[in-house]
Amino acid sequence: TVSFRELDTGEGLDRWLSLLLATGVVAVTGAPTVEGEVLRLAERIGFARPTNFGLLFDVVSQPEPTSNAYTALELDLHTDLPFWDAPPDFQFLHALVTVASGGESLLVDGFRVARDLARDDPQAFTVLSSWPVPFRYIDGGDELRLTSPVIELRDGEVVGIRFNNGVRDV
Repeated sequence: TVSFRELDTGEGLDRWLSLLLATGVVAVTGAPTVEGEVLRLAERIGFARPTNFGLLFDVVSQPEPTSNAYTALELDLHTDLPFWDAPPDFQFLHALVTVASGGESLLVDGFRVARDLARDDPQAFTVLSSWPVPFRYIDGGDELRLTSPVIELRDGEVVGIRFNNGVRDV
């Protein structure tokens, strides 16, 4: 955890980036509840890439959702955008207003899970790192598809995890 105020100092920014690179996740506390603040924060360290949802998008419950993100349903563990060839390295989420109870996040180190699986069940690891899984997202006229193993390897090293049963294709 890093406080938003810390990010105004070189030491605080260095601490945030070091934690982000070491763990993959950092909670920033005390950020202003101003629309677009999350984008300004992200752009302090790099280029913000738009996705099929746009550069910024609001996660709100909708009557006819095109994504599980737009429902009040509990989301199972998953990775976002598995239908993208190169999904963003980091995602920034900013809760401006919370009116519902619940909504806690559960995070898992997928790289650690993959390493443990390789050690404990090499056959399962081989299947998940070699068997192509089709992913598909449809929203109006847009359709995104990608077929990829759940565990992505490059030169024998785990470089990515694609796990999202909500957008698995047939």
